[in-house]
Amino acid sequence: MGLAASQARYLALVAQQTNLQYQGQQINQERSVLAQQTAELYSTLLGMDVPTPPSTKAYTKVQYQGVSGGVKYAFDTSDIVPCENNMYTITLNNTVYGSCIVETADTVTVRKDMKEIKGTTINGDGKTIVTDADIENLYVIDAAGNCVKANKNTDFDKDEDDNYVLRSGVKYFRKDDAGEESRQIDAAGGITVSGHDAYTLDQARDLGKITKEEYDGYVTGIINAAITKDNGEKTLDKDSFLIYLDDGGKAHFILKDDATKDKNQAHRYDYNPTGEYIKKEKKKDCQIEFDPSTGRITNIKVPNRDAEGNISSYTSISVEASEVTDTVAYDKANADYKYQQYLYDKEQQDINARIEIIQKEDRNLELKLSRLDTQNKEIDTELEALKKVLEKNIDNSYKTFNG
Repeated sequence: MGLAASQARYLALVAQQTNLQYQGQQINQERSVLAQQTAELYSTLLGMDVPTPPSTKAYTKVQYQGVSGGVKYAFDTSDIVPCENNMYTITLNNTVYGSCIVETADTVTVRKDMKEIKGTTINGDGKTIVTDADIENLYVIDAAGNCVKANKNTDFDKDEDDNYVLRSGVKYFRKDDAGEESRQIDAAGGITVSGHDAYTLDQARDLGKITKEEYDGYVTGIINAAITKDNGEKTLDKDSFLIYLDDGGKAHFILKDDATKDKNQAHRYDYNPTGEYIKKEKKKDCQIEFDPSTGRITNIKVPNRDAEGNISSYTSISVEASEVTDTVAYDKANADYKYQQYLYDKEQQDINARIEIIQKEDRNLELKLSRLDTQNKEIDTELEALKKVLEKNIDNSYKTFNG
């Protein structure tokens, strides 16, 4: 190979090597970005709060029970408030039988911000006409149960005047209610529970969903129910609940507060016409006797008052202590734990799947880098050989010119 040809080949190889090195730098940069993304995902995994299953101990307390005049009373330490002169105010829980709303361990799916429309314009065939503007704001439930935007061409029929009309058997929903109250069904804020419309009790009665007798029974059951909100406030108001009817027409209830939370789960309450509920009586200026060996209460003395409100005597009630677990509260906490565990597992699986994708991409880049390195070594070898050829050609040229 002549001197000129060797030099041309040498320059071509140097240019090729420079290009390979540039490609390698780009790949290393990409791998650095992937490594940073992986580190962030692992950091997210490490920072996730692992759901903790509830302990029955947290829902177990010492309860005292006693009988006075055929009435069974119960109380625990949270029902006792000290007052002056070594006296106590005790809230006695009187067990009464009758109708009540009972919380179950079951959870139901709550869907918010969807309101089934009820058109106000009817054509000659009794079908609801919707305009293009209406259709823009309408949604339907697809086969998977998701709320998706209604398709103008597939989710509506046309009448003989070429007007779009609601298709029989299809439920149409809106996701906002600005100025459209007349076009919505009179449901409780567009809330559905397990696919069934939810109403306040007044709405259910006025719409004929329940009879007046059923309404009266449900209201009484709610008043009797010993149910509290998360903050401990009583929820003995009928307006605290929403009612929905299942496929068999049976009434179920959820707390309105649960329906308006950010999560899509709520606890179910059922009506029991012959249930057991607690009636609370607050007794002031009670006396308490303790067992010195265990520290537990053995007897309480409840004051009897005359017409002027003065204490005339005391009624002594012997009480026995026992450990009682609030199974309803525990089951509710356990259901919440399972739901949080599901969310935790799902997020963990999603992150691991993303890490696997990044690692696969990184392995592909590593293979590319390895091929570039192999090519670079081959060029190095050829460059070394060319250097020797060039040196030999130059040496021969000098010899020629020097005679």
